[in-house]
Amino acid sequence: MERRRRAAFARGERPQHRDPAAPAARRSAGSNGRWRARDIPVELVGLGGLLATPEVRDVVATLQVLSDATAGAALIRLLTGARWRLGPRDLDALGRRGPVVGPIPARRAAGVGRVGHRRGRQPDEALDDPGERAPYSAEGFRRLDALRRELDVLRRRTAAPLPELIADVERTLGVDVEVVAAGGTRAHLDRFLDVTAQFAEDAEVATLGAYLAYLAAAEAQERGLEAGEVEVTGERCRCSPCTRPRG
Repeated sequence: MERRRRAAFARGERPQHRDPAAPAARRSAGSNGRWRARDIPVELVGLGGLLATPEVRDVVATLQVLSDATAGAALIRLLTGARWRLGPRDLDALGRRGPVVGPIPARRAAGVGRVGHRRGRQPDEALDDPGERAPYSAEGFRRLDALRRELDVLRRRTAAPLPELIADVERTLGVDVEVVAAGGTRAHLDRFLDVTAQFAEDAEVATLGAYLAYLAAAEAQERGLEAGEVEVTGERCRCSPCTRPRG
């Protein structure tokens, strides 16, 4: 099926399909992250799940921010993720500069204003011009500047072949180091690189925008892409989703 999707995208088609197992996949992906937050090695099995793995989601979110100036949801994932960890005060201050995303989930924005819907500025413009330092914490402002400079470097690489761009993003984020440090493996990242290389080979025009459209269609089909093969040891928890009976 994955090969048929790539061929359809190469012809300019956008196949439509939804998988009834999707809710279970989303719940299991969330559980996967909660176990890892408690330093419990875990792998999601039984569904595709590649696009739901945290390391791949971070890479895709970065690609979306590089490709689309309006990708506020992807930018907020980076800002609030484990690497940059911006708090409510800094998110609120940045949001007042432009429509980063709104509203921030209540659990993150309790006690502060909404991250704004001000018209006329795109999310990346707010990041490029965050304004005066005063509304931000010192560490938050430093992290915003570091992320801005990091994205500027990666944007200069967006014309490179897709596999090279993905490898650059991966190295810049350091996701492989984080995964191994948490007791995981590179299996999902290697699988994602394989998917990227195959898309670049099959597509007539293998641009970043076309690749992101392909990934969005794969995710809309709910199983996403097949995850990498992970060698499971006795010290690793395996999570297998189940669907609710109907009828």
